[in-house]
Amino acid sequence: MQLYFGPNLRYFFHDGKGNFRYRAPPDFLQFLKSTQVTTICCVAFGEGDSYYVSYTTTNGQNFARADLNDHYPKLHSWLYLENLPHDYATIAVSLGPDGAFFAAGNQGQRWRNIPEDAVDYYQKFTRPDLYLTKRVHSLDLGYKGTFSGIGMDSVYSPEYTLTSCKPETLADGYIRHY
Repeated sequence: MQLYFGPNLRYFFHDGKGNFRYRAPPDFLQFLKSTQVTTICCVAFGEGDSYYVSYTTTNGQNFARADLNDHYPKLHSWLYLENLPHDYATIAVSLGPDGAFFAAGNQGQRWRNIPEDAVDYYQKFTRPDLYLTKRVHSLDLGYKGTFSGIGMDSVYSPEYTLTSCKPETLADGYIRHY
């Protein structure tokens, strides 16, 4: 199952059985209708009509499509202009307000304008002695500095203790800020 949220009531849901539900920018909808996709790897919605989606086609190739609408120029550069051999199936991208983003994949990580607590969290778990067991896979960015981090064996959010709250409580808290 996959569930992604973004601003302007944008969302993408896949139940793992071939059923999709989404509310997305027009270009994203056109992409879904015109491309033969077998697997959606990552979806991120950002400011305006900006989005990022990585996917696998029916012939097994991995690609990414993004319309970053000039809101995320550093991310655009890292993904497309620096000629890095990205494995798009492994890249996790989160788009936030005010040009904030976090991206991680086989070519390292990039971020811009993320909350200071998120930087501290990320740097704590990239120390060499923790890297193999606590490596951060993604940081999901929300509104007004909210975020959650997903690592090798943990999930972290400064607003909730995730091991002690029900999923619907976490989702309500995360979404209400966005």
